[in-house]
Amino acid sequence: MCQTVLNHFRGYEGLSQTEQIDKLADELEAAGIEVVSPRFRKGFNITHFVGDEYVFTKFIKKTTGESYFTIFDRTIYDKYLVGRGGITVASGSTSPIKWVRLYSAPIADELHRLTIKEFGQSLDNGLVVDHIFMNPFINTSEALRPCTHSQNKRHSLCSLRRVLDEIARSREPYEFIYDPSIDFTNTGYAYALHKMLGIGTWEDLRDYNIDYIKRNNASLTNLYSGLSAMVKADIDPKFANESWYRAITAF
Repeated sequence: MCQTVLNHFRGYEGLSQTEQIDKLADELEAAGIEVVSPRFRKGFNITHFVGDEYVFTKFIKKTTGESYFTIFDRTIYDKYLVGRGGITVASGSTSPIKWVRLYSAPIADELHRLTIKEFGQSLDNGLVVDHIFMNPFINTSEALRPCTHSQNKRHSLCSLRRVLDEIARSREPYEFIYDPSIDFTNTGYAYALHKMLGIGTWEDLRDYNIDYIKRNNASLTNLYSGLSAMVKADIDPKFANESWYRAITAF
């Protein structure tokens, strides 16, 4: 990974979530990204940063001053939000906040579900939305896919060892395997910087996520190190070019 890109991403580490989002917003505004501030909805002040392909939205909870964000496709913004109010972070009746909901006539729907349907995929027959990058605030079309409840549950860190065991026995690929290199649970800022400002390549982001785990989570590093040995010993080498295989064996 380019050292300049790595240093840029690392500049967000150690900050609180609110500090990270504030830093991102400042950087987007300084880069000349269009800033749009619709009226607040459901107790949040909202600011959209409207790029050519994607929109980064910052939410500030009025009662606490906490910041949240989402990033989604510009096409959704143009069709459903321009001149129609805003969107809001939602969590049902519980905290912490867990997803983003769009409230904009004539639509009231979770942003991830709306995006799936808008890009021509069906959620019929009880299908749900899988957040491929493990972060419910990343709502770009590339980050979402329809799946069954079972697939959604298995696409998780806690199911990784079992899925690897199944692949080792069957020698068959499994589409919904968890991949630590595209887990942006704690590194959503890197994804936003890449999509909004073109910072780094996709491979840089994957390398950064692995680097982040190695430096900041000893227990996960130990887990992946053990799984790496298993993968190298038991998984068919034909999977060597799969993203999850390359990620796990990097530990």
